[in-house]
Amino acid sequence: MFILPCLPTASKHAPTGSEWVHEIKHDGYRLIVRRDGDRVRLYTRRGFNWSDRFPLIAEAVRRSKCGPP
Repeated sequence: MFILPCLPTASKHAPTGSEWVHEIKHDGYRLIVRRDGDRVRLYTRRGFNWSDRFPLIAEAVRRSKCGPP
């Protein structure tokens, strides 16, 4: 199941306050990782499955010990 991501917006100044989280966009790709047991999928923001393009990331997620909250 693909979940549509929030898209970032450009701004001259970042908002302030404890309720804000900021992410600096460097050159590269932004991927959404979905893990269901041993099944790992990496999606682009438009919903394309790029798991085969980044097998090392998929394997690292598969081996991680993180789980549902």
